[in-house]
Amino acid sequence: MAIIDYFNIIIKPEPTMAEDVKHADLREAFKTFAIMGAIIGLMIGLIIAVAGERIGLGGIGWIAILIAPVVVGFLYASFSGFGVGLQHFCARLLGGKGTFIQLYYLASRLFWPALFASIILSLANAIPFVGILISILWWIYSGIYLNVVAISIAHRISKWRALVAFLLPMIVIGVIFLAVAGAAFFSFLALLVPMVSAGI
Repeated sequence: MAIIDYFNIIIKPEPTMAEDVKHADLREAFKTFAIMGAIIGLMIGLIIAVAGERIGLGGIGWIAILIAPVVVGFLYASFSGFGVGLQHFCARLLGGKGTFIQLYYLASRLFWPALFASIILSLANAIPFVGILISILWWIYSGIYLNVVAISIAHRISKWRALVAFLLPMIVIGVIFLAVAGAAFFSFLALLVPMVSAGI
């Protein structure tokens, strides 16, 4: 397979995803995200091991190199599934007919090509103004458009409905976060005002 074919899912996403969705595999999708999580976990494990050596934990800290990749790999794949699950739920509410496995698989198929393309395009950041413009356009394309296409293909709905399904979970989570942060802030103020008044 030519290298360029590997990037077909981001170069010509609709026909590529339409073909890929026929081969949706939950285990394969989970493995893709778990590998990324394991890489992150390995880096975390190395940091813990080195820090452990410096504070005198000896070989105990190095156990993190074995444990962290497994734990972080599982958590990364699970949280990725949770995010896709919210999009799947919203897409179903909007008339989608696809399955969670189909959407999760397309998300996993997008992951590595989009990540590698992001690394390649990051070299453009060295070019003043143009680099920033390319980064913004790539963020819109890879972060929004490709995900919208994935939802649209997996659930056989219009791109407008897919866009709503993509944005709705973020809006709901954002509102919940703001509500919790606001409640915590005002609770803190409620505690602080009597203390200030009392001169504590």
